[in-house]
Amino acid sequence: MKKFFIFFLLVLAGVVFVFADSPDMDDVILQKIIKRAPHFESTLKAHLCRISHSEIKAPLLKTLQRELSFYSKDLNQDSLYTAIFGESNIPGPTMNDKLLKSNSRASSVDDAQADCWNVNIATSRVSENILAVWQDGRDGVENPDIYGQLLDANLSKIGSNFKIHTDDNAAQTNPVVAPMQGGGFVVAWQDYRNDASQIFVRYFSESMNPGAQERVLTSSTNDQLEPDLVISSQGTCFLTWLAEEESDYNVYGCAFEIKDQFSLLTGKIAINEAQASLQWFPHIACSTEDLVFISWEDYRDGNANIYGQFLSITGQKKGSNLKVNYNVDAGLQWRTANASSDNNFYVIWQSFTNNGNFLYGAKFEGLVKTVQEKKLATITNSDELCDITINGNGETAVCWQDSKEGIENIYVKVFDDVLTPLKNRRVTNGGDGDTFSSPRILEQSDTAYFFWVQNDDAGGTQGVYSHQLRWAELPVELSSFTAKYQKRKVFLEWTCLSEANNYGFTVQKSPDGDTFSDVGFLRGKNTVQGRTCYDFVDHNISFGTIYYRLKQTDFDGQETYSDVISVFVNEKNAPAVRAFPNPFNSTVQVEFYLENPTDAQVKIYNLTGNVVYENTLSELGKGHHNFRWQGRSTNNRPCASGSYFISIRTADGRYQTRVSLNR
Repeated sequence: MKKFFIFFLLVLAGVVFVFADSPDMDDVILQKIIKRAPHFESTLKAHLCRISHSEIKAPLLKTLQRELSFYSKDLNQDSLYTAIFGESNIPGPTMNDKLLKSNSRASSVDDAQADCWNVNIATSRVSENILAVWQDGRDGVENPDIYGQLLDANLSKIGSNFKIHTDDNAAQTNPVVAPMQGGGFVVAWQDYRNDASQIFVRYFSESMNPGAQERVLTSSTNDQLEPDLVISSQGTCFLTWLAEEESDYNVYGCAFEIKDQFSLLTGKIAINEAQASLQWFPHIACSTEDLVFISWEDYRDGNANIYGQFLSITGQKKGSNLKVNYNVDAGLQWRTANASSDNNFYVIWQSFTNNGNFLYGAKFEGLVKTVQEKKLATITNSDELCDITINGNGETAVCWQDSKEGIENIYVKVFDDVLTPLKNRRVTNGGDGDTFSSPRILEQSDTAYFFWVQNDDAGGTQGVYSHQLRWAELPVELSSFTAKYQKRKVFLEWTCLSEANNYGFTVQKSPDGDTFSDVGFLRGKNTVQGRTCYDFVDHNISFGTIYYRLKQTDFDGQETYSDVISVFVNEKNAPAVRAFPNPFNSTVQVEFYLENPTDAQVKIYNLTGNVVYENTLSELGKGHHNFRWQGRSTNNRPCASGSYFISIRTADGRYQTRVSLNR
């Protein structure tokens, strides 16, 4: 394989990628990664193409940096951006090296103490056994293998890890697995034996006896990336993947059979219609009536949206490509996943916009969208794909990785058939420095099964873990959480369907939906079967939108966060001035509202009545305004710790608030 990044120049969509000349930049690290793991070249090329197409580059670059960190711990997001784009200081957080520790709540799936990636799972259709497959570096990351492990319904291992493929001389990556109707599984993955990424498949019986290993499309020479796979009730397999053809990366599919012998039923099918624009990794689901739905990230509209296509299991399209996220704010819609039950399809994706990061979902009954886009959860800082499953009761469970208050964990939330939330939970017990990736979920009856990849020692080795969660054992089933503004107070109410080992609820509040502070605590009722209700009144309010969430704490110290809710406080009925954070130690932001255009004279007094700071804000219009006070006097001397009164005088009157400076 050519040394792709030694002198790399790629022109796509008017964007030129060049590496910085400095030998200290991350282009050197990239060269080392490609030299160490040549198979990653095709995936890296696809990532860079995707970044070039998007106006919102920060989260895409962070995703790339996270993948590259598997091969090198020396990467820095800002310098990586400079190396690729010749610029610096992209917005958004960077990702630093971390010391890692294990998760005591989980069980290890892989036998070797080696780096693992990209776990996928499936449940047998004739038993409760689960097959997990993953990319494994026990024999070196330069040529990773695909390993598997069969587990029973208690997540006990049945036998040992086993290798999925037969070729040991080339890299094998990105496995997926699907169950056969009469028992057994089919695994698909990327194989690099021919100096390019090609999709191979292999059948395994219920007892894990392997069939022949087959290359799906022998005529294709372009890289085939990120496969996904479903199998119909009649045993027909449908595979979808991403490939760089027709001048850009596009989504393709084909149908085949494999149980008795491999037989290709169709040629390569172009799934997306806009072949001249970039598409990103597809995901697929199949209904009990053998209707297939593929969703993907699509750039035909100038930025990322979620598009989909219905097909028969043998590849006949049902209508045209459809846009899934019609009613979501403009921004980056990405990281899609889908699932099906009966003839219903549920599609989820992440939304990165100026208004925040969210998890959205929609429902199709057959070919018709019956549940429009719904905001399922607020995401603080996610670096990974989400996953979705449907249980026998028609409930939909969604899991995702998120970093709340700097701590990474995997979270799950369960919805009814119209995506109304029923219950939620933090799955893992992450600590400072832990990282989680590839979250996967399955549900059987009242039990959810989770698999993920986690760094499990201080050296950075990451393994595959599993955990089961019985919903009956949840400490709290939160059925509702509401906020209502009335008479200069915000009234919060929430209802629990049951409680177990519940120590209590911390009420948290935020002016922006991002940074939260504690405003109150209510003791829980320990263990109660049946409905319980709580209420809390926030007296210290201000105008504009206020965000609230609950932090539920068990008696063993585990914490779970509710969804974030908000309430809008009418300016005419609320105090005209607010200051935050309060208390503060360096800078306080003061916001105020004007009914009419006017000047505003600002004076700040100490407790003895002396003016320590004053300023005039001229020609202000009607509406919201703000300024910052850095705890210094008018002549720029630092003020002492203590209480201060901030007074704002306008033509309409005088407004005042009190702040505390704690140095």
